[in-house]
Amino acid sequence: RLVMELHSRDGRKMYRTLEEVMLYPEERITFRHLEGPLYYSQEEFVFAEVDTGTMMTHCGEIECRMHWLPGGGWAVARFYVKRRYERLVLRHMNVVKEQAEGGNTG
Repeated sequence: RLVMELHSRDGRKMYRTLEEVMLYPEERITFRHLEGPLYYSQEEFVFAEVDTGTMMTHCGEIECRMHWLPGGGWAVARFYVKRRYERLVLRHMNVVKEQAEGGNTG
């Protein structure tokens, strides 16, 4: 079990999160949101051997709470946050893929 502080940029906005990270070697990595802009977030990256190498898949859940808009957090999460969140995850996955394949990340 690791606790890690992570930083992600989306445009001009920088997000800081504190995550509990669980490593299951050669199988999966899980992240659980402890602090940051989301009320709740949990993710899992699963690794599977395929003929051409390793396939990595991602699944996750997010939840937003808006104190000024009770009950509206689901709409904000679904129509605003989800798109940005998925874009950040995809960018992080591409960096990991490039590093794993021995590429230069600049």
